[in-house]
Amino acid sequence: MTCQLHGRLGNMMFAYASLVGIAREAGRTPVLPVNHFLRSSFHIRAPALPHQLSGVTKLSETLAGAYDSQFEQFHSDKQLLELVGYFQSWKYFINIEPLVRAEFTFRSHVTAAVDKFLQLKVKENYGPNVHRRDVILIGIHVRVGDLIFDSNIERGYSIARPDYFTAAMEWFQHRFPHDQLLFILATDDRKWCRDNFPYKSSRKFPVVLTALGPDVQDLGILAACNHTIITVGSFGWWAAWLSGGITVYYQNFPRFNSSLAREYVLDDYYPDKWIAM
Repeated sequence: MTCQLHGRLGNMMFAYASLVGIAREAGRTPVLPVNHFLRSSFHIRAPALPHQLSGVTKLSETLAGAYDSQFEQFHSDKQLLELVGYFQSWKYFINIEPLVRAEFTFRSHVTAAVDKFLQLKVKENYGPNVHRRDVILIGIHVRVGDLIFDSNIERGYSIARPDYFTAAMEWFQHRFPHDQLLFILATDDRKWCRDNFPYKSSRKFPVVLTALGPDVQDLGILAACNHTIITVGSFGWWAAWLSGGITVYYQNFPRFNSSLAREYVLDDYYPDKWIAM
């Protein structure tokens, strides 16, 4: 069983995690092309599909951001099935979370860059005698990029407002009143953040930008944080899920009563313990 994976990293991760979950339930073997991008970043264990095969039966999801129960118990005598879609629901892999986390273990070149960056920022902001374990790291993902396009705004995407970040950061400050906090900001639009992100709202706690580098490095940095604040999209979703701490998410995604909102079932997309704000 293979799947059609879309271009963005978070989308690819959703599709692969769901592929593994669905294949496990169906008693099938998940496979992935030998040269797929995910293999360069993670310790993917799915057998390699060396080339395109003929006679593939395609199975498509109903909605992009909802759990589709048709995949719970489907039967097919076809040798090779292809899952087509986004499969953006944690419910596809809820029963195999440890396995999915193992699949998304970062390769050594990523973890080395992440560790170097975090240790440097902790010492720059709290002194040479303070270690990473002494500071609570809170990752923040700000997606702007393609959200400014009229077509995406019309569909139901929206950029998180500055007061959302202020509220989320202050929530963590109240949650951990006696700890040293360091906010780690990753974004696809640094200019927007310079102009709009409320850096000063953190008061006594510093906010630092991630180092310039590939997307997977930003993902690794956010995943290494203790807790997460996210806005819109699957990249931030996976950063929060891999981090495994407290997650605060932007509740205006998808925008209410939009065409995009009809593609999502929020309880299927956001895990139960995550906090809407």
